[in-house]
Formats: sequence, structure tokens, C-alpha cells
Amino acid sequence: MMKFLNFCEKKCLSLSYNEIDEINYNLYNYFQYPENNYIELDDIKNITSNYLLGFNVKNSIKLKLLLTKIQNKNYCIFILNNNGNLQYFHVKFRFDESLYNGTLFEGELVKNDKKCWVYYMSDIIYSRGQYLYNYRLKDRLKEISYLLKDLYTFDLYFNPCHLQLKSYFLFNHIHFLEKDCELLFIPEYSNMGYYKKEIIFPKTKKSLLKDGEIQEFIIKKTEKVEIYDLYTLDNEYDGFACVNSLKLSLYLRNIFNKNESKKMECKYSTFFKSWIPIIS
Repeated sequence: MMKFLNFCEKKCLSLSYNEIDEINYNLYNYFQYPENNYIELDDIKNITSNYLLGFNVKNSIKLKLLLTKIQNKNYCIFILNNNGNLQYFHVKFRFDESLYNGTLFEGELVKNDKKCWVYYMSDIIYSRGQYLYNYRLKDRLKEISYLLKDLYTFDLYFNPCHLQLKSYFLFNHIHFLEKDCELLFIPEYSNMGYYKKEIIFPKTKKSLLKDGEIQEFIIKKTEKVEIYDLYTLDNEYDGFACVNSLKLSLYLRNIFNKNESKKMECKYSTFFKSWIPIIS
């Protein structure tokens, strides 16, 4: 008699002891890789351009999704690591047959504002039996995008949840942040450090600033492309300058090819929630 478990408010099949033993054997022998441990970041300025940034979503459930074969039968298994105790959820998705030769995703399960369960795929470790963890992060994300687009068919009644690629952004877009959050810093290559940092915006007069308001700052060059630090004339750090056009980018590069810092007027943008250097 088949047994069922609850998963995303739907029923999924419970695995037999033999199936669990087979999955444990496969994980130990064929799907080994170094686990990522996020270290608290002391100073955000220590991050290089070799990182992508993402949000640590509150109330998300970290899960792996394994596509494999057991006795020539296809299995989709969500894996929950609960303090070292692995729990398995046997679900069904319409993936191409080739993915069951050994595909392993990392991701997080979230119930969105529309009360829909979504599994955000943040990384792929194995794809169709090939180890990808030594590849660049951008290439691994492209692989996920390809698999979801060409080798996966969405079925509203068949799937326990939606599948979606997790969004990341570049470091030089950090000035678009408006709300408190915990940021994850994911390296381009897996042998680099993984970091996290809680971003808390101080309650300042910025919310009272008007669009187009002009103020003088000391702008300082950093080691990162397109990233310039803003300091008040009292030498207080005020975040990053907003570089919102190619013309401004070229203008600043020309200035800071010869200077480490420069006093400049900046115009406040309520759209970008930051200061934009003025081209004189």
C-alpha cells in the first residue's frame, strides 16, 4: 500500500526503505561536492567584481532537487537537510529523459504573495551526469535557464510547485536597494568565499530630499569598476554614486584615470534613491 507525505499542500509519494538506501548511496558516491557555508561579511568594500548578489529570502526552505534513476525508473526527489537528517519528498515534474542521468539543483522553496509555492533554483551542481561546480557561476545559471526553457514542460496539475531561476544582480547595482535586507554574495567560482551581510538603512533625512536637489560631495575611486564612494564635506560616508548612463560612466573614468578623489556636485534622484554626479 502506497504512503503519502504532504508537500506544498499537495500529496507526494513516500519512498520505501530500499529506495532511500539507493538514494543515499547515489548521493554519497556520485553527487559529492563541497557545501557552501556563508560567512558574515565585515565590510562590503572587501567584495570584488567577481561576485553576484542575491537576497536571502525570509521564511524560505532550503532544498536540493535530485533527478536520478532507480532500477531504470525516473525519480524527482526534493531533499531537505534538517540538521544533518535528510528528508526526501518524491514528487513529479515533466523533465526531459536525459536529465534523469544525474542532475542536482540547489534552491529555496517560497510561498509568494499570491499563495503559490515556487522553487527558486539558485545553482546546479550536476547536469545530465556532468559535474559543473568548477564552472563559472554565470555558466551554471545559463545551464539552468536552458534546462527550464528547452528540457522542461510546466504542468499546472502535475507539478507540486512552480520552478524558476533565482535572480541575481551585479555589485554596481547595489545603490538601487531601498529596504533593509540580508544580501548574499555568491562568487563566480566555487573555490572562493561565500558571504552574507545584513543591510540596514539608517533613518536619515534622505527621505526628505527632493528630486533634483544638488549637493557637493567628495567622490573617491574604488578598485571596482563603475563603483565610486561618496563622502560628505565632513568626511562622512554616504554610500555609492549612481552611474546611470554611458556618458557619465566615460566622464568619470576620464576624471579618475588621473585622480583618486575629487570634489563634485551631485544631483539627487528620487527614482534611483541616490546621488548622481553632475557632468560639468
